[in-house]
Amino acid sequence: MNIRLIGAVIATLVLGGTAAAQSLDGDWSVRVEAQPDPIDAVVHLTKDAKGGYSGSVDVPAQGISAQPSETVSLDGQSLRLTFAGIDGSFAGHWDAAKAGWVGLWTQNGEDVPMTMTHLAPAANTPSKSADPAQPALPAPAPRS
Repeated sequence: MNIRLIGAVIATLVLGGTAAAQSLDGDWSVRVEAQPDPIDAVVHLTKDAKGGYSGSVDVPAQGISAQPSETVSLDGQSLRLTFAGIDGSFAGHWDAAKAGWVGLWTQNGEDVPMTMTHLAPAANTPSKSADPAQPALPAPAPRS
């Protein structure tokens, strides 16, 4: 194998990982490894016209819905989210093997492991009612 081919393979792997890490748009499944009971949440991230991001978090088990983020900061392979309304933050890095963000959730002075993985498009699109006065219907259950 010649040096140019090796260089091209390495560049593809490095740049491919960076591109995946920077695809923040969309909904992310979150798992906070709190003890004794882990907490599941969904983080919603949207790219704005200036190239930055805004976000919010839903934590159904705690009755939290659309809690806005104060900061969404992406620096290469590092991501930082802050949520002042719930005094929490996430700092992590892209883990290509897990195809997600891995790091620590910090809240009330405690650091707890947390992972974020992209939800599939079908999973992150709620059913919507044509009539805003009518509640949305739940998504149909998968058939076995």
